[in-house]
Amino acid sequence: MKIRAIGETAVTRGVRRQSGIGAGALVLLATACGADGNTAEPLGAVQEELESCAWVTADQVFQNKIDPAFVTPSTYNTCQRGYVVDIRELSPEYTGDGSATSAFISVYVDGIDTQARCEQTQLKTILFRETWSNATSTGGEGYYLWNSISARDLLGTWSLGKCSLGLQFSSGLTAGDSYRIAVSALRRRLISSSVTIKTNKPTDE
Repeated sequence: MKIRAIGETAVTRGVRRQSGIGAGALVLLATACGADGNTAEPLGAVQEELESCAWVTADQVFQNKIDPAFVTPSTYNTCQRGYVVDIRELSPEYTGDGSATSAFISVYVDGIDTQARCEQTQLKTILFRETWSNATSTGGEGYYLWNSISARDLLGTWSLGKCSLGLQFSSGLTAGDSYRIAVSALRRRLISSSVTIKTNKPTDE
């Protein structure tokens, strides 16, 4: 497995929220489960397609955690063929000390049973964190917005009769902060697949 750190970038628009949490420092790593160098498109292309998910209404909202795992529908069309899941106020049970055995959010595709389908399926995801924007100099109200934290794009890898297509966001997840995961798994950019999303407790518990 190859671990790659990706810097934080702010999206260009915000979403007003009736309630939310203050932001905490956060550094995230994306772990690609598959062969090294299996990135399908430049990282910038992922952000360009899915960053609009920052200002849409989420398809599903969870409080504190996603456990047991949530499986998206097999078809979706939010923000350019994506699906959006929010986690409000992440529970302390699902954060850790930032070590390799600490808590993480997993995103993966299951059930692909042929090599051709596996190697043609592309998983894209962006993780956002909700932050507060102060009132403007003209006296306007402040508002919450989603900042993109990390993005990843990869193709499935076929090995020993199984398809490996998944990733993890980990290291420094902050209890009480809210997160948004935008995902898309497409074959030939047309045929979508279900995506599984789950928050995981530290493995050394």
